[in-house]
Amino acid sequence: MKPREIGALLLTADPAILDDLGIKEDYAAAARKLEAVNRTIGPESGFNLAGQVHIDGISWHPIDESVPYLTLLQQAMRECRSIRIQYGRQDEPKERIIDPLGLVAKRGIWYAVASCEGDHRTYRVSRIIHAEILENHFQRPENFDLQAYWEQSTRDFRASLPRYPAELRIRDTALPELEKERYAVVTSSSPVSEPGWICVQAEFQTFESARRIVLSFGPDVIVTAPSELRLNVAEAARAIAALYRAAEDGDT
Repeated sequence: MKPREIGALLLTADPAILDDLGIKEDYAAAARKLEAVNRTIGPESGFNLAGQVHIDGISWHPIDESVPYLTLLQQAMRECRSIRIQYGRQDEPKERIIDPLGLVAKRGIWYAVASCEGDHRTYRVSRIIHAEILENHFQRPENFDLQAYWEQSTRDFRASLPRYPAELRIRDTALPELEKERYAVVTSSSPVSEPGWICVQAEFQTFESARRIVLSFGPDVIVTAPSELRLNVAEAARAIAALYRAAEDGDT
């Protein structure tokens, strides 16, 4: 392997995921061995990608979910054995027998992809209330591709989300922030006659979500359509201004 290839392997591991899977120490041992080899090969051996770039996979507001059955799911996958689970709410659990095919970690949340009743389904691991491995084995589908399944299911999920379209005028400096919004999608943008402003077509999930996001941008965003959103945001802005005026009067 080339030094850059070794560096790339060492770079992409997420410590939190390794810890959840119980292989953090194994990874550290393997990393030390690869780094030792890296120092002995070729003129590029001084290139230390893993030491020069750090990827923090933990968000500013990490989700602390209990996943006591993650190890059991791993065992069942290795041994190709079915699992009986109780899943969902504590007061109304549903019993399922699943054949676990893969695990996915997204934004600190673990999901199990499994075959159940002839279909592939996704289960949030933290919502598994109880699980036990069964004696019977299953045959793993030869053509199952975990990454392809997850990407397709993600596309299907996004397509099924409700959409609330709106037209906005936004300062060009604020557009990048709107594009980063998790619950908003900018579908098109075009210049307007007033310098420093852009007309944007955007899709939000709901009216409430659109209202909240627009208000968070303060004077950098103006709603032009639909009228219900424009009027509601304007009313909220007036109420906020009134609260500040009352607070200032109280201070004086």
